[in-house]
Amino acid sequence: MSEQGYFMFSSQPKTKAKQNCVAYAAYCADEKLFDESEDRMHKFKEHEVKPISFIMKPSHAPDWTLNREKLWNEVKKNEKGINWRTHRDMKLSLPVGFPKEHYIDMTKEFVEKNLTEQGMVADVSIHLDHEHNPHVHILSTVRPFKEDGTWGDKKNKIAKVDENGEVIRNKDGRISYKTVALTNWDSKEFLESQRESWANIHNKYAEINKTNERFDHRSYEKQGLDLVATRRLSRRNYELEKQEKERANELNIPYVPVTEWGRINEEIRQDNESVKLKMQLESQLIQETKDIYNRNIETVESNLNDIQKQSIKVAIRKSKDINGTSLSDINYAAAKQLNDSMNPLQSKWNDYLERQKIDIDTQKKFYQLVNKKYKENPKSVEAYGIPSEKEKYNEFMRHKALELQDKDAKYQSQSNAYSNEKESAKFVLKVQTAITERTFEELYGKDISQGFTTDEKAFAIDESLKGNYIMVDSIKDKYKESKHSSNEIDYVKLASGYQKSLLITERTINKLQRDIKDNQSNPNHQLFVDLLRTRELKNHYDTVLEQVKPNMINQIENEFKQNNKFVNKEELSGMSNQDLIAYYYNDEDIQRRENESYKDQRAANDDDWKRKDKPFIENTNENNSSNIAGDMLSSLGQLGSNEQANTQQQKTKKNRRKRHKDDDLYKDFERE
Repeated sequence: MSEQGYFMFSSQPKTKAKQNCVAYAAYCADEKLFDESEDRMHKFKEHEVKPISFIMKPSHAPDWTLNREKLWNEVKKNEKGINWRTHRDMKLSLPVGFPKEHYIDMTKEFVEKNLTEQGMVADVSIHLDHEHNPHVHILSTVRPFKEDGTWGDKKNKIAKVDENGEVIRNKDGRISYKTVALTNWDSKEFLESQRESWANIHNKYAEINKTNERFDHRSYEKQGLDLVATRRLSRRNYELEKQEKERANELNIPYVPVTEWGRINEEIRQDNESVKLKMQLESQLIQETKDIYNRNIETVESNLNDIQKQSIKVAIRKSKDINGTSLSDINYAAAKQLNDSMNPLQSKWNDYLERQKIDIDTQKKFYQLVNKKYKENPKSVEAYGIPSEKEKYNEFMRHKALELQDKDAKYQSQSNAYSNEKESAKFVLKVQTAITERTFEELYGKDISQGFTTDEKAFAIDESLKGNYIMVDSIKDKYKESKHSSNEIDYVKLASGYQKSLLITERTINKLQRDIKDNQSNPNHQLFVDLLRTRELKNHYDTVLEQVKPNMINQIENEFKQNNKFVNKEELSGMSNQDLIAYYYNDEDIQRRENESYKDQRAANDDDWKRKDKPFIENTNENNSSNIAGDMLSSLGQLGSNEQANTQQQKTKKNRRKRHKDDDLYKDFERE
């Protein structure tokens, strides 16, 4: 288990009034420096251990910046105002017990990446007076250097403008200005990135030195830890507590804090100890979870054949944001999400294939009936804009046959790909379910395992793998609070999408019927094909909505019950799909009167559609072309009804025969 290492990063801007940069540089570096502005020498008590001091600069900064005395005197000259910033005072902790060379390397790496590359000059002093408190002082300039080696500007004043781009003036007629920073050195984001960089460097050298300590620049709260930070003691309080500890140690008696903040910090430490023990236990359980989970994956993978391994690769490739080729790269939640996405009811791919099949089947039926009509009366096909002259007719039908063969081949290829990926997703979910069940049983016990769903078990395991172990009595509550608990199929949303498609399809039917009527004098066979296909699509969406409806009702009932709202399932069953969707999203009862009104309007619309269909569905005496067109549509409508009555039987026959073997359209025109 890794330990939380001590981490400190302090960075404060200083003005001439708050801190004399020449004097502070003399203290940090333990050097005698002359202050030109005060005409005196600064010298402080020598440190027990001479600091390791050096200056780092950008490549374009002048060489005189490497002279500590000249550097900070020049800074004071440039920053004329008493409240002008002269430098940034940074104090950074160093890990205890590292070699001095590593302290130097760590500091140089940080300064180069975060200061000199940004145009700052950094005066570094590493203090090693006390073994338990190694740290580094960095005095950084705040004014950048230009490429020519001269001082640059920290900020700039620009004229304020209004929304029209006109310069704004004050009541005296003078231009108003606003101050704009030319660097990001004071931004919260920049300082946060420096803190993170220092923590990363700590961890890098902790790895090199093979220590268990790990460092984090974030607060305990942001790290998700239940620890409380102690308060930093004043110098006076620190000395008093230090003396008391030494006295208690000499007398071999328990140490008792003697200052108020010392007592508070001691209470915090004791509370943190119990939290750390809990964290240590959780860490052990987390590691145990990882070991068991990985062992179960290895056991399963060792027994997979090449086809099964390929299925896993296919599933991972289909999953979003997942890289890899093995079971360890796709957990139960991802496998379930993938499997759900391949569900025919909610798969966009399957819906696309269904529409392609309807398109192909509709065209086959249409041109087969055209061929039948042509054999009975060649002139009859002119009612659909198809040439009746034999050679032109044959060429037209050959062209359509080739088009359909090409469409059919593409459909079969995509359908096979969908089936393969669907089976791969199903297989991976099955395997991950077995791994999840086995892992949970080993962790919590077989008897306890029976009280949880596979989703809940997978959630607990996944959280442990992420480093968040969940006690058994908290699994259900944590799962409900998590986003995982809402990952079930949203059947109302699904129905809403199909309902919109249905309404669009119904509008398209009306439009096509009007177009056919308006173009009787110049008929177009494509309009007939489109109308028939759209009607089949309408039947398709009606069928899908009927399949979704029971699941939608269950979803509404369950969600309303969770919110302590009563629903009458029998009443829901009597509603239309559109009313059910409205009922769910409006979250209020729909009055029966409104339902009846809607149904009456829907019935009126249905009658209107039938009326508009009449010239093309029923035989009329308007002209022979209309009669033929009506016969054609009636025949196709009857074919559709017969197909719906024998769906399963036709599917079985289709699976038995070779493609196109009994297809009249292909058969007739391949012989020509």
